[in-house]
Amino acid sequence: MLLRDIIFDLAPNVREKISYRLPFFYRRRWLCFIMPASHTKTIDQGVKLGLCNGNLLKAHEAYLEKADRKQVYYIHFETLQDMDEGLIKSVLIEAIEVDDSLSLRK
Repeated sequence: MLLRDIIFDLAPNVREKISYRLPFFYRRRWLCFIMPASHTKTIDQGVKLGLCNGNLLKAHEAYLEKADRKQVYYIHFETLQDMDEGLIKSVLIEAIEVDDSLSLRK
């Protein structure tokens, strides 16, 4: 299953918008985005699932790449076989919960 399909399956109310030449997905706030290798010089192949509030995803901290970033974290998939659908869904569910909690704070 493609990343985009998984995102829409988990959050049917999510909206997609192209920003910075990338597909971004948002509900109340920016939720995530998909970055192919062709868009960045940091990876040679594959795709990154960017999580806009990745710094707040505590349950999946071990799977997220943060490098020197403070807020946006990634999961890098080099091939389709690397994509663990269960992990992706679990991370996105937590990201949706964070999105809901941040919206309640305002």
